[in-house]
Amino acid sequence: MDYVIMSDAACDLASGLAGQDNLDFIPMEYTKGLETLTFVPESSNMDLKGFYDGQRKGDLTKTTQISPEKYESSMRSWLEKGYSILYLALSSGLSSTYQTSCMICQRLQKAYPQLEIVSLDTRSAR
Repeated sequence: MDYVIMSDAACDLASGLAGQDNLDFIPMEYTKGLETLTFVPESSNMDLKGFYDGQRKGDLTKTTQISPEKYESSMRSWLEKGYSILYLALSSGLSSTYQTSCMICQRLQKAYPQLEIVSLDTRSAR
């Protein structure tokens, strides 16, 4: 059985690994002031230092949760190719993305019973 390892953009992956075969990321949106931006590790031009410096200066910044629709479309694209999925979720201590990913994994498991679809809480923050 072939697997793909998926994660969200908050995974802190070393830049050299992003874009490797069987490794995929679900983009995450964030706002800085009135601008909505998208963060994807392998192709991001996000200036983390500038982002946090802006927060310290009082810039309005906010992260968003991945939508159920985004999870489903990202995961379904791999499932349709016959891949099982291991999804490494942003810690449930920081976000409810893990809970949302579990809901979608359960839904997709019914549609693809021959494949494994697992969401794992990284618990990297509590």
